[in-house]
Amino acid sequence: MLKKFLAVTVALTLALLSVGVSAAGVFSDVTQEDYSWAVNEIEEMASKGIVKGYSSTVFGPGDDVTKIQSLLLCARILGYADDNNKAFNDIALEVYGDVVKDYKIDYDGEIAFLLYKGILTPDELPSYIGGDNASAPLKRYEAAVLITKVMDAEEKAAELGFSTQFTDSADIPAAAKPYVSYVNSVGLMVGMYKTSTTNHFMPLYNVNRAQMTVILYRMMNLMEESIEYGIVDSVNTAANTIMFIGEDGNTTGINVAARLNIPIRIDGYVSSLDKIKPQSVLAIVKRGGTIVGIEAVTVIGDEKFAGVVNGISTSKGKKIITMHEVDSSELIKYTLSDDVSVTYDGTPSTVSAIKAADYAEIEIKDGEVIVINASKKEKTVVGTVSEITLVPDFALSVQTSAGVEKYTFADGATATRNNLSAQPGDILVGDRVSLTIRYNMISKAVATSLNSNVTGTIEEITISTLPSIKVRQSNGNTVSYSISREAEYVVDEASSDIYGLRLGSTVTLRVEGETAVKVTSTTPASSNVLTGKVNTVHSSYGFILLDTETQNGDVTQTQVFLKKSGIKIINSATGKEVSSSAIKAGMELSITGVMNTGAFEATTIIILP
Repeated sequence: MLKKFLAVTVALTLALLSVGVSAAGVFSDVTQEDYSWAVNEIEEMASKGIVKGYSSTVFGPGDDVTKIQSLLLCARILGYADDNNKAFNDIALEVYGDVVKDYKIDYDGEIAFLLYKGILTPDELPSYIGGDNASAPLKRYEAAVLITKVMDAEEKAAELGFSTQFTDSADIPAAAKPYVSYVNSVGLMVGMYKTSTTNHFMPLYNVNRAQMTVILYRMMNLMEESIEYGIVDSVNTAANTIMFIGEDGNTTGINVAARLNIPIRIDGYVSSLDKIKPQSVLAIVKRGGTIVGIEAVTVIGDEKFAGVVNGISTSKGKKIITMHEVDSSELIKYTLSDDVSVTYDGTPSTVSAIKAADYAEIEIKDGEVIVINASKKEKTVVGTVSEITLVPDFALSVQTSAGVEKYTFADGATATRNNLSAQPGDILVGDRVSLTIRYNMISKAVATSLNSNVTGTIEEITISTLPSIKVRQSNGNTVSYSISREAEYVVDEASSDIYGLRLGSTVTLRVEGETAVKVTSTTPASSNVLTGKVNTVHSSYGFILLDTETQNGDVTQTQVFLKKSGIKIINSATGKEVSSSAIKAGMELSITGVMNTGAFEATTIIILP
């Protein structure tokens, strides 16, 4: 199993700071008289070939290290130069390439890698590589900040606060003081020019080659970082286990049950264990033998195929899977890769578990199957409908004991609801369902619902193809319900539609499962409703002019004042609350408000489609 240690990458790093050959002995310009605090570290690092001098006798210990050089060092220390990191480097550049390219430097890959690792944020880049900063010398206080980030110790620094007693602490920028305290507390950076009465940190002093070598030497010993690489074979979320194939070809695993706070990054973004896919490139980052991070890059197949398994055979030492589409008898053969990842009914498995007539979804890369997700021809799924999807296909997301599973209805699928014949579209969010799954599609759905009445005031309305409503009950709790596409609306004892509902109105919902099938609303007597087109927006003065049509067809203009606090503005197209700046001339609005001393003050505005 491959383990890459920190020392290997450091050797590739400080070479950037010099151009000569490795020194085998004492550098003539690194003397006990001038560099007693660095002689041993420089000699040891040089003897191992980790740092190099300008020549066999000249090291240049007093030369400054620039900001860009410091970033390159950090990237290499974290494994950028390791060949096993290529997939992660590529993802970093894919995610952050556009951010880095504007700086027009020659090291986009390294800087993107630091962004990917979370060492830097895009907002911090200008101070390091913006303008002339890239070639500027790195100050000691800046080194303290950067080193703390590389050590992933910002939280520790924040907890520590500023606890050092440097006599020149007033010269340390306030934002950098916790970082200085941290690096000093762990022995990475210490004071300079100590006397009986002084202990200077020298925060504005440029970091030189000798100091950087000593810092890296100390950091190398303190971090004890190693990275274990592999290819994901399977992930068992129930057991919190990742099985992977290591560099030596053997399959092993790690259990993260006791370490659920370990950061997991997938394809450059913070994610979770259940999102790691088979065949992903895996990196397990350890410090001092303890896992501190898990990173994965998803390997996407060149082709996908789904259908019925005809059988598994072997030809010339390679396994072959023969399949056909559900509605076709034409047989297609695919060669399996040696490290193909297999799941059967959602559980990690082996090729031998797959039988004729099973359903399988496969991924092919470079002409070989790398992933097989197989299941029995027919199975039953029991759970509660958590979401209904209309496009691109009508599908149900069902909360089961194993998690959320999503299935599409097959053509001709049948359904019953509350023991009555129904259409699949009659099934609602919150219904308890028993689904017959045939070839991974719903062939039969049996649904039941629990009915209830809910009363309160309308707090939020989402108008969309799948509308919803939030109701604040008398106990202060806010509950959210989907609204059936066939729901009945009654507003102020008259038949209405969803556009007749008003925020703040009293409402009673007849609920089946978690879906409202009837909405009965009463508008507060003190409220008035205006519907019309925006003529003019006077944002500076907080009002708009609204063109409304009278009963005889005349257009009248009303001045509507936007309340400075408490007003809700809802975009009906998205169902989301927006600011007053979203209101533009020509928009159709439905405005709820009150007349106050002759002026109409809006309390709720809905931007209509």
